[in-house]
Amino acid sequence: MLCSIQFFIKVYVFISKMANRRLRDYCDLEERLENFQKVSGRTEIFPIGEVRSKEDGKEYRMYRLDFNKTSKRVNICFSAGAHGEEMDGVNILLGFLEKHRNDKEILRKFGFVTFPVINPIAYEFRDYYKRNINRYFGRTDKKMEEVKNVERALANESVDLFVDIHGDDEEHRFYCYERRFDKRFSIGRGIIDEVGRYYPINEERRIYREVNVNGVVFAENEEYTFEKFMFEKGAKFSLTIEFPIELPREDRIGCGMLALEAALKTYKN
Repeated sequence: MLCSIQFFIKVYVFISKMANRRLRDYCDLEERLENFQKVSGRTEIFPIGEVRSKEDGKEYRMYRLDFNKTSKRVNICFSAGAHGEEMDGVNILLGFLEKHRNDKEILRKFGFVTFPVINPIAYEFRDYYKRNINRYFGRTDKKMEEVKNVERALANESVDLFVDIHGDDEEHRFYCYERRFDKRFSIGRGIIDEVGRYYPINEERRIYREVNVNGVVFAENEEYTFEKFMFEKGAKFSLTIEFPIELPREDRIGCGMLALEAALKTYKN
């Protein structure tokens, strides 16, 4: 019996070490942001605060990246990098900006406020937190430093369309959550119609206990998500996209970028 207990303790320790090993270098991300600023000509990058890792005491600076932003354009907000296992969302967000930095049609109508990584420590250490950062937005009783920094950066910002980029590690099918003021019109439906041409869609009747309408969950839960926070802050449309992590990495990124493109296409139409 003692041997069995010791064996499981060793396994647990091994798994914990594997979970907390550094998977990516945050400095590489910061360099990518700087490079984008150099080549785009329409970009401002603002430090919005810092967080410190308990793992090694390292400080991580958080950023807001604005692209093509003026008061005359529709204000779009994208966010990524909430969870360590979903960091392909960072590549989706930045890949979208890099791809469309000279797209005249998009530049004419849209301006962007973006948060490339809202959980920078998890960018390097996948399972750093045992808490879900996406359950602390808009809370008054408890706050995480990362959430405080993001909320403060948005304090004076008015957003028309918000999209939070997530991935579902138990899925091979795409779906999204949507909150909207105009019940007659759905950005999520436009996303599903476009993504569904190339990738599988989750059409089960319920997803995590919420009603799913052919890939769109019209969210009504009271969890303290970024999506709910932005909707209550006044965003006309507030969505969370869930790219399927079980797909190959190339398809995960392609699927997510297609979803962002479809969101803008649907909005302007």
